[in-house]
Amino acid sequence: MRHKKTALAGALVVLMAGTTGCGMFTPASSPLDPPPTDANKMSDKQTNMMSSTLYFADEKGFVVPLRVSLPRAEGVLNQALTYLTPEKSEALLTGTGLHSVIPKGTKMTVNVKDNMAIVDFNNEIMKIKDPKAEQQLVDAVIWTLTEQPNIKQVQLKVNGNTVPALPASYTPIGQPLSRANGINLQVSPNINPMETTRVTLYYQRTNSVGNFSYLVPITRMIAKTTEDPVKTTIAQLEAGPMNSNLKPTLAPSSKLLDAKMSGDTVTLDFDNLLTEGATTEQNKLFNSIVLSVLENSTVQKVKITVKGQTPNATGMDLSKPMLRPQTINQKPL
Repeated sequence: MRHKKTALAGALVVLMAGTTGCGMFTPASSPLDPPPTDANKMSDKQTNMMSSTLYFADEKGFVVPLRVSLPRAEGVLNQALTYLTPEKSEALLTGTGLHSVIPKGTKMTVNVKDNMAIVDFNNEIMKIKDPKAEQQLVDAVIWTLTEQPNIKQVQLKVNGNTVPALPASYTPIGQPLSRANGINLQVSPNINPMETTRVTLYYQRTNSVGNFSYLVPITRMIAKTTEDPVKTTIAQLEAGPMNSNLKPTLAPSSKLLDAKMSGDTVTLDFDNLLTEGATTEQNKLFNSIVLSVLENSTVQKVKITVKGQTPNATGMDLSKPMLRPQTINQKPL
């Protein structure tokens, strides 16, 4: 029975990889809009440091973005992957509850060709025994590298060779991967895997110590729909997370009244939107909305109103459309 379940899971992974880019949200050539250049590499010439967004795994197995400061380097992509290893990430992750996803002793090189990063690993990644850890590695590498605006796809190799799939999880890596493959993939119940739409949503979680609250991107496979992608995204946010380890950011009572497009901007008008509480919690609410909408559509800016009026939020100017936030999660001081 266990072998049958494993084979079924492997078949589903292959099927999902084969449908990459076929959803209704965005063209296959550019599945998700990457963040702007200055959001990926903000350098401080005086300290010789630069800010980067890297992806790590948390205590419950979710792959999570974290904004960190790294020494400036010429090979930005190689450096980014190096800091996903335990040898380099320990100091970065102290106090976060996050951990690295690339095994100790792993060596890798990154080359770029036609907006594709080609990552060549040594054999260490083939020794991973845990299927979940394999998928975490794939998600973290793809999303870390595609933080760079010139990287649209990633090809994973082992010792210079193309490998059809990783041995423990059967995760396909034979073809180039992109953000269209999703992250922290979840499948809604009672759907036909052949007829699905993928929606990437940002929910909230706090580590076990309680000193670090952060947003977690989840790609949910739902029944295929032709509904407006922005409205679909908000509906899924309001529905809340499927996993009890995550907390909703947008309450069902918020109720989206209207979504109007004007150029590259969508205005979302809600019936109710809770904007009280700590500044950090307000930031997570609005960032969750903006990030989720931008991940699933061609929209570049999001304007938020409540019954046609600009809501109040501590430390945030909501009178203007919001761009993709430069910092999603930042290590607590």
